[in-house]
Amino acid sequence: MKPDATRERMLLYHLPADSEKGRLVRQAAGTLKIHAEDLREDQLNQTVGHLAGLHGFEPDSRSAPVEPVQEELMLLSGLSDEKINQLLGLLRKSGAAPIGLMAVVTEHNRSWRLSDLMAELMHERRIMAAWFSLKRSVKAAESLQDAGHFASAEPFKADAFEAALAVGRTILNAQEPPELESIQAADTALKAFLQQRG
Repeated sequence: MKPDATRERMLLYHLPADSEKGRLVRQAAGTLKIHAEDLREDQLNQTVGHLAGLHGFEPDSRSAPVEPVQEELMLLSGLSDEKINQLLGLLRKSGAAPIGLMAVVTEHNRSWRLSDLMAELMHERRIMAAWFSLKRSVKAAESLQDAGHFASAEPFKADAFEAALAVGRTILNAQEPPELESIQAADTALKAFLQQRG
């Protein structure tokens, strides 16, 4: 098949047509006239650009096979922001959302291997989950602070609580999230104080 960079594509991995979610996803694509294609495990070592049919991206027969990834993926190519929003609305309305991993083909990721893109998406998902957990912990800690729970504690414990809360706030207010381990460490530190007061 000749590459067509302008074609609107939805590339699906681990969302088979004979599953309920796979059927609903394809139905949404059909409603918006988006071409849906299945990706196979043996394509994980191919570039995103090649899989999306972009000009200049040839199949790579030299790459070593990679371990199968047991995740759902919906990869979109050639869609406008408006059409992506329409698609997401249809997926939510049909009950097909959420989908494990979702991405759009970009200038940045089109030369990546599909397995590398999926690994990055899974890492970003872990960071976001840790960030939201820390956000809940900071909110709970601020409630304790407002209620004066640590005001009467030993100075060392009160200082440690204030320091842990300050670290959590700093991470949440950062322009770019720090490494996953830093977020998790800050969350763990605050949770230790919350458990003492739980």
